[in-house]
Amino acid sequence: MANIQKRGKSYLITASCGYDSAGKQIRKTTTWKPEHGMTARQEKKAVEAAAVRFEDQVQSGQYVDPTITFKDFTEK
Repeated sequence: MANIQKRGKSYLITASCGYDSAGKQIRKTTTWKPEHGMTARQEKKAVEAAAVRFEDQVQSGQYVDPTITFKDFTEK
């Protein structure tokens, strides 16, 4: 299950994708911002759905880190 943390007006979503060779947990993060005019209940349901989609992307390998350089991407 992805971890959801409220940070001001946005949410930080963290998903785990296993451990590296040193035993350190590998985590991927993304930020989700609610649309203007959403109620608290709509916001909660939407962020939970976004967390599930993000975790599915991370687990299936479809998530590509947006901060990765082309050189590092080609090595992977």
